[in-house]
Amino acid sequence: PGWGSGCLGPEDARRFAGNGAPVMIILRKLLRMDWILFGFLAFLCTMSVLVIYSATYTSEDPGLRDAYVQQMYWIPIGMVAYFLAALVDYKWWVRAAPYFFAIMLVMLVAVLLFGVVVNGARSWFRFGSIGVQPAEIYKLAFILMTAAVLNWRRKYIKSFLTFIIIVLMTALPALLVLAQPDFGSAAVLFPIAAVMMFVAGVRLFYLFVPTMAVCLLMAWSYFGVYKQNLPLSQPL
Repeated sequence: PGWGSGCLGPEDARRFAGNGAPVMIILRKLLRMDWILFGFLAFLCTMSVLVIYSATYTSEDPGLRDAYVQQMYWIPIGMVAYFLAALVDYKWWVRAAPYFFAIMLVMLVAVLLFGVVVNGARSWFRFGSIGVQPAEIYKLAFILMTAAVLNWRRKYIKSFLTFIIIVLMTALPALLVLAQPDFGSAAVLFPIAAVMMFVAGVRLFYLFVPTMAVCLLMAWSYFGVYKQNLPLSQPL
């Protein structure tokens, strides 16, 4: 229907939006969202259900056989969290990053002291039937903190000091996660940091040599430490 009597006309709508009405602010933010990125996200979620189903539908364990159903339950919850996070001004996330990062570092230390062992790694907290793995949540805190540091150092992005700050910020939690031991979660932090530094404009020379060193360190950690700490009954 057109703009009729008693309806909100175009000028009224513009004035309404100009006054900062919450609904209009949310609509503007939704229109400016990266919907291509959302499309990729939806595709990955769909593929995750299909992959889990194909890997577990013949299992004799009913809980494992229905794992894809649990994944389907979590997807809409994750989508809601995605939209809520997208509606928050990114500057707020940058300001909150140091606090989030510090909290998750404490959680990584706490799980080594008070966590429960699952599949040979002390990497989980148990709250009744709910399990929480701090290393997974930490990845989000790490990305936010790395972005915040790169933004803080944007005028000195090619400085060697900028590179060292990111490396130290990556190495400390990686060592904590390796102590669990959780090789996969530790190993993924370095590629994340390298890609973010590359996009931000850190000198390629700074990235090449340490990247090779990290690859060697990860190989040593896996073959020299991680595999030795796995239970003999756990397949590699």
